Amino acid sequence: MIYLDSLYLTYFSLPKDSLLILFLKYSKELRDFYEFTKVPNTLEFTHFNLAYISIFNTSGIKAYITENNPLFAHRIIVQLNAYAKAMNFDKNYTPYKTAYKNIPFHASANPAIKQLYINGHFCHIFKFGVITNGLGITIDITFHNEEFMDVHQISL
Repeated sequence: MIYLDSLYLTYFSLPKDSLLILFLKYSKELRDFYEFTKVPNTLEFTHFNLAYISIFNTSGIKAYITENNPLFAHRIIVQLNAYAKAMNFDKNYTPYKTAYKNIPFHASANPAIKQLYINGHFCHIFKFGVITNGLGITIDITFHNEEFMDVHQISL
């Protein structure tokens, strides 16, 4: 039943689902062949089309490490402010930009925990990829760890 929409639209060069629904409505043999007790509506065909779409998205699980503590960044900013004051930097100096540049790219506790910008702030996370279909049903979750990088021959 899932392949019915694309099969008939392609094979018979039907321009829209509505014409396919019309064929099903007036062809008892076609309904019997696909074991339809009733003719599906347009919305049901849209759901079938969405089931074919694959969406890949990356996300992460926030790790409980020192670098994710807001006080960690605050401590670096305070140190940079004190350094700027001692060195008589001008007013254009912004310690926040320098602080975020100085935060390590990966956590000292585990190199697999990477720094990313998520939901409006920088944090250290375990990165993973999620594949879903167009309906939002999860198909696969893959963590981007060393084993994943080796299998797919990816180097950082």
